[in-house]
Parts: sequence; structure tokens; C-alpha cells
Amino acid sequence: MEVALKLLAVRARASGELERALLARGFSPEERADALCRLRAFGYLDDDRFAQQRVEALLRDGRGARAVLAQLEKHGLSAEQAQAALERGIAVLGFDPLVSARALLAKRGLLEAKAPRTVARAVRLLAARGFPEEVIAACLPASALDPVGQGD
Repeated sequence: MEVALKLLAVRARASGELERALLARGFSPEERADALCRLRAFGYLDDDRFAQQRVEALLRDGRGARAVLAQLEKHGLSAEQAQAALERGIAVLGFDPLVSARALLAKRGLLEAKAPRTVARAVRLLAARGFPEEVIAACLPASALDPVGQGD
């Protein structure tokens, strides 16, 4: 219990993530289960609250839905928990992926990208941040995405 509390003092964690950390430190299944049960009872461990806070932080940081889902699953949440938290976060924030993607490009000075290398950089940035292809395409001028580069 003491080790689990110290881990939670550093940062919030999901149950699965905390259980993996305790396993890595050599705690038995019974000790891990007992600690997680007690932490939940005290209100220190709440996967729904963790997921919601994490989703909102990631969306505000300019992440797209794919990146948010991947991050939540990395923390040990199920795909269903992650998807539900993402949907709630989108609703709470009024998140618009196109607006978010454009804001990210503007922040990086890539919103008006026209040169092929700059366009490629913008595409890589948005893809890495988890934005879908249709949002990426909508953020850049059609001529910039033309493989010939001439818009013809």
C-alpha cells in the first residue's frame, strides 16, 4: 500500500498501470489486489476520473482522437473505457478536430504551408498527433497535397 501511495503521489495513474508497477516491484497478486481495492475505497484510484482528466489534457494539448485513445490504452485502460472517456471529453470541451489541428499548425508556423517540404512537415505533425487523414487534408490547400505539386 505504501509503495502504491508513493507512485500515486508522483502522478495520477490508472489501475492497470499501477498494478503493472507493483508487479514490477515484486508484489504478489494478493498484495496488489488488496492495495488496489483499498485505494479505490479511499477514492485515490478512479479509472473514470483519471481517463477524463487525461483526455481533456491531451485534447487541449492539440492531440487528435487516435493519439488520445492510444495514450489511454498505454495507461492500461480498456478500449471501451478509453472510447467512452474520449466521447465525454469531446462533449465537455466542445472539441473540434479541424479547429484543433489548424491551431496546432498556426502555433508551429505551418498553417499556410505551400512548399512541399513544409507541407510534408505539417502532414507528419498532424499524423503524429493522431489526426485523421480527412482533417489533415482539410487543413492544407488542395494544391499543396497535389503529388505533382502544380495543382494541375
